[in-house]
Amino acid sequence: GEVTTAELPLIDSPEAVRQLVSRLSDSQVRDLLLQQLDAVAAEQLEEEAANEEVGLFSLVTTNIPISIQTAVAAVPTMLSGLAEVFRLFIERLGPNGVPKLIGSFLLAIIIGAAVEYLFRMSSRQWRASVDVPLSVDPSLKQVLKSLSVRFILDFSGLLAFIIVTQIVLRQTIFDPIVHYIVHHALWNLVLIPRLFSVVLKFALAPNRSDLRLIHTTDASAQFLHKHLVRVALLVGVTLSLTDLRGIPGVAQVDTRIGFWFNLVIHLYFAF
Repeated sequence: GEVTTAELPLIDSPEAVRQLVSRLSDSQVRDLLLQQLDAVAAEQLEEEAANEEVGLFSLVTTNIPISIQTAVAAVPTMLSGLAEVFRLFIERLGPNGVPKLIGSFLLAIIIGAAVEYLFRMSSRQWRASVDVPLSVDPSLKQVLKSLSVRFILDFSGLLAFIIVTQIVLRQTIFDPIVHYIVHHALWNLVLIPRLFSVVLKFALAPNRSDLRLIHTTDASAQFLHKHLVRVALLVGVTLSLTDLRGIPGVAQVDTRIGFWFNLVIHLYFAF
């Protein structure tokens, strides 16, 4: 009978290899080959990273210009590589996989948002108590109490959203690799930026100068809140695209996209 790749016996001779291949289906042989190629590619990347030790002078005068030149020259390779990555991902999804995936993702967000809204409606009595501006010169205890209550309410609503979306994704996406990618995409693109926003609201209170723990203007607090959340979203996009390398066969595809995402994030910080 056939064996799964998780039940592979010890291979110690060419004859054992032939016997093993004869017992595997075509799809199992393909998956096994892709796993081995992924392992070799990962090992080569680790070796390259381990050997890349250069001085600061060499980095500034040689490596950075070469990296920019290489990245610009590799733009056609990047575009074709990204096309191949998405082709493999779509192939993994199967027939009508893209609309099903988008539907599952949107359904999880819609149901999660509905549950969060119901939580907010049920807790509006407590929220109303912290939405009232404090006195002209509130004490630190009053400020921390109001901030803490607001943080707990915001975080609890987000937690309800997280729990419900994870349940919906588990009930609608059954491929473990696709579920892993979509699960991380939800965290990277939605949940982490929102969690970052909740924490920043506690620290900066962008719309409540009476609750602000740091000495800054409304405009500065709102500017920091908005742009730091956007940076978290940019990082999330990068991480989500990196997760696509978990698809069998993608590790061998040369995309060279990391340089451009790093450049975008640095330029966003600069300007």
